[in-house]
Amino acid sequence: MNCLHRMLEAMNDQSLTYDDFLERITQIIPPAWQFPEQTGVRLEIEGKIFKTPQYRSDSPKLTEPIIIGSRTTGTIEVSITGKPPVPGALTFLPEESQLLKSIAL
Repeated sequence: MNCLHRMLEAMNDQSLTYDDFLERITQIIPPAWQFPEQTGVRLEIEGKIFKTPQYRSDSPKLTEPIIIGSRTTGTIEVSITGKPPVPGALTFLPEESQLLKSIAL
């Protein structure tokens, strides 16, 4: 819930350029995941790419299309690096998958 609230605040921040807003979104997402230190985000929209330093394309990841109106304009990916610090933990929680779907819409 905090993640969506922070995104809404970013959307309403008139001082942010479009690119700054998208960069901020990549920073807002990792703290919402169960292992934030290992979470990376890559956002591709309308040919522009924004990503966090932790993002790894060769790591397990969730991917969702970004839909604006009825048109797919990009993708958002969340990756997890390394092994989960908690033995037996799921790489991604069902709630994380649902959150990413909500963000992408």
